[in-house]
Order: sequence, then C-alpha cells, then structure tokens
Amino acid sequence: MTNLKEALLDDANAFYARNGASLERPDDPILKILSRVHRASPLSNVLEVGCSNGWRLDAIRATYNAQCTGIDASSDAVAVGGDRFPELRLWQGLAPECLEKLLDEPQFDCIILGFFTYLLPRSEIFHLASLTDRLLAEEGHLIVFDFLYPTSIRTNYSHSELLTTFKSDPSAPWTWSPTYTLVERSVYQDDLPESFLKDPKSWGTVDVLKKNAITDAYPELGSVKFPATMAHHPHQ
Repeated sequence: MTNLKEALLDDANAFYARNGASLERPDDPILKILSRVHRASPLSNVLEVGCSNGWRLDAIRATYNAQCTGIDASSDAVAVGGDRFPELRLWQGLAPECLEKLLDEPQFDCIILGFFTYLLPRSEIFHLASLTDRLLAEEGHLIVFDFLYPTSIRTNYSHSELLTTFKSDPSAPWTWSPTYTLVERSVYQDDLPESFLKDPKSWGTVDVLKKNAITDAYPELGSVKFPATMAHHPHQ
C-alpha cells in the first residue's frame, strides 16, 4: 500500500472520529433533494460512495424501499454501520478503485458521491468519472456533495501533511459531456452560518446531475449520413 493510500485511510478514520456524531441530520440537504429526484425518477437501487456509517442510506432504504449499497474509506464507520444497519450492503474501500468490483452488477439509478472528491488526487478524477458513468443507468441521477470554489485551487490539507486538497467545480468531470445535465445546485443550504453564505471561499454544494439517454445527448446520432468518400479511411 502506498503512503498516499495509507494517509487517505487514516484520514477517513480521523474524519469519522471528529465528525461522526454530527453527520446525522434530520434536515440533511441530500435527503431533501432526493425527495425531488424520486419524483422525476423513482429510487430503487442506490449507491453512496463516502457513506460514513450508512445512516443516510438507511433513511433512503426505509423511505423508498430501495436496495442500498455503501462504500466508505473509514473502517471504523463501516464497522459501526454494519452493526446498526444490517439491511444495508456496506464495505470499506477507496474510490475510485473500489468501484471496479461493481461493474458486473446491475446499474444504479442513483449514485451519491459524499464529500471526498476534494481529496482525490487529480490523476484519479477522470477514472472516478468513468466508473460512475459505467455504473449509472441512463436517466439516472448523480449527486455530488463537495466544496464549490470559484476558481481551481490546490492547497495543503490542514489535517495531514501527506494530503492535498483540490477545490473547483466538483461536477465538471461530468458536465463537460452532453450526457450529463446539471439540474440542481444547492449552495445556500438552510443550516449554514451567514459567514459561509457570504464567502465564496467557504461554499459547499449538493449538485444533482441527470444522465441523459444517448439519443437525447446526441439527438442527431441516428440521422447522420456520411458521404461515400468518407466511408473508408484513406489509409485502410
């Protein structure tokens, strides 16, 4: 295991130790948004990466009768969740490589990326985007919960000398493609202090992206007629 992976795993346990007790919120913005997502596309098979102990997934399971799978880098969080929420499928792993084991399973109609992409090395960000795209069904929704920054910056991570934070538009690895449409962005969340709302450097966001059907993303695909001179590559 590399020093970077060890540092990410250690930080995940430290994050859960610092914040685990305060994560479970009755006014959780993701749960509020999912009520609207469900109206557009019923939730039946949900994956959350960065799920902590699975508390949000259990609420989704109970509300929508959905099958729920969760992955978190914190072994401590997953151990707690395994005891508290036996009806969930939870395991410990680091994204994006942990997603590869799901590629042979049915696609998900909703994937939640829960507040970890800011620590993901930039060399891995498009690997994450590629895997989530393969795992998400057409017409499904991707929820990205992370920092939102007005420019792209790289900074030292205050909790570990071995880690770096990256802040920018957290949905950009998907929205460059017409396959994905940003349908909702929640920055001014109800429980944030006024100082956070006024300072763009403190912003976080819950973004909702819809994965469009290929015929909607590329509506001209079925009607394009190539000239006969282009039918064969000149070097073939």
